[in-house]
Amino acid sequence: PATTTTTTTTTTTAKMTTTTGPQFLRRMSKDELPPQCSHYLRNTKTAGFLMRVILTELEREKHRCKKDEEECPMKTFDTSILKEFKADVDDSRAEQMDSNVAAEIQEMRREVALVRWKRSGLKAKVANMLGHKLSSTNEVLKDKEDLKATEGEANEGITEKMLTSYFKEGSVLKSMVESSFELVWMGDRHSNEAIYCICVNRSTKTVSLVFRGTVNSHNWSYNAKVNMGPRRNPIAHETYEGRSDHFRLHRGFALYLLRKRYNGLYENKLHEVLEMANIVGREMAPDGKFRLSITGHSMGGSLATMVGLYAAAEERFTRVAPVRVFTFAAARVGDQSFLDAYRHLERTGRLLHARFMNTRDPVPLVPTGLTQAGWYKHVGLQIKLHGKTLLRNNKRMHDLDVSYPDSDGWLPTLDRALRNSIFFNINTPAGFLYNHTLSAHQRRVDVARQCQQARANREFLREKRHLKSLEEYYTLRAGIPPTPEHEKWKGNQQKVRAALVVLLVAFVILLVWLCFFVGLETIHGGGHSH
Repeated sequence: PATTTTTTTTTTTAKMTTTTGPQFLRRMSKDELPPQCSHYLRNTKTAGFLMRVILTELEREKHRCKKDEEECPMKTFDTSILKEFKADVDDSRAEQMDSNVAAEIQEMRREVALVRWKRSGLKAKVANMLGHKLSSTNEVLKDKEDLKATEGEANEGITEKMLTSYFKEGSVLKSMVESSFELVWMGDRHSNEAIYCICVNRSTKTVSLVFRGTVNSHNWSYNAKVNMGPRRNPIAHETYEGRSDHFRLHRGFALYLLRKRYNGLYENKLHEVLEMANIVGREMAPDGKFRLSITGHSMGGSLATMVGLYAAAEERFTRVAPVRVFTFAAARVGDQSFLDAYRHLERTGRLLHARFMNTRDPVPLVPTGLTQAGWYKHVGLQIKLHGKTLLRNNKRMHDLDVSYPDSDGWLPTLDRALRNSIFFNINTPAGFLYNHTLSAHQRRVDVARQCQQARANREFLREKRHLKSLEEYYTLRAGIPPTPEHEKWKGNQQKVRAALVVLLVAFVILLVWLCFFVGLETIHGGGHSH
């Protein structure tokens, strides 16, 4: 559920912060900043409401432009936003998974229903012997109806809920409409700044910060500033392995958040974002006991990564629970010192980060390797979402591909570098563009969720397994806190890596031997001909 809500909220921001639509939103003006005592929760709007109103407003502007092109107030950029939004509508009305995956999930569901029906039949026989014939027979009939319904779904390929709903299950807009998030604040003072919004979930007392990705030339120019620059470490006063007074960050991303302002209430964009989150959170929970969640896609994911570290370093955001960061297709943002500080906050229970990435998406693989200031390092719990491969859907049907940079040894570092290299993620330009879209991430998240849920239900009959939470994956993959299961998994990983190294060395030796042999044959043949 957490991944779905964060994905949909990111989409809401990406589509709605750039429009010229209705004026009911609380927005930053160029000359004034928000007062500390405002009641922001009085004028919130749901994602579904915003989606409907903005689409209607943009359609009206489009018709006005057709009637009078000279006096058209609508810019070309807004027209492109409208087309993109309509593309999301069309995508959300299409099937969200291919037929092979749907068939495999349906087969697992049918297996569960069949086993339950057989078990109910055995219960009915025992009940007949004990005189409880009526209740047991009803249970058998109910399970038999469930089996028939499951088989009917397999034949028809669509459920009644899908027929009665406008958007397909698992789509971006379907999840957006059903989300319980309310949009509170739009931080879009200038188009050349980091654009963000603040959402709330009153039931869980959660404040969510959502950062927009790259949309204009200014964003691209800052993305290209790949050299790292030093920034003050907010937890430099604490003691941990690899501690440093400063760490290095991507220069372009750091400028968006940490560039000093010479007027206004806030020192920089980071100060503004965290203060606004605290104001909204305290309005929702006057005792200060609220949760903070941060998310973003592409460049927005990189900004969310940086804000997550600074927010987790402040006690006011970690009183109830750790700061949660959910990023999608985020690029690398910092060096080894940044990774050490990030891991310290994770190990002390102040920060959790689920970093989603699609295979064959180039953005999470950059900036690549060494720059003038050092090596870039990824942070957080990496969750790789696989698409359809030559091995059909085997990768999707197994456990989620989750990894964590818990060791800085040369072998684990080499393993992560190979897995996250462009060489092993070759694709066509069109494939790169599609795999980077938020719709592709949402589709793969939904497919992975359904596959895991189907497998958990099936294996529940034998092994009593269940879907794992983010905290459980941190325990299993990162050893936070340390457990025997993590040590066992880590030992198995070391064996696999050692075996791969042996195979790689053997391959190199064989290749060298073949080259030497071919060279000798060439020299020998040339000597005879002479």
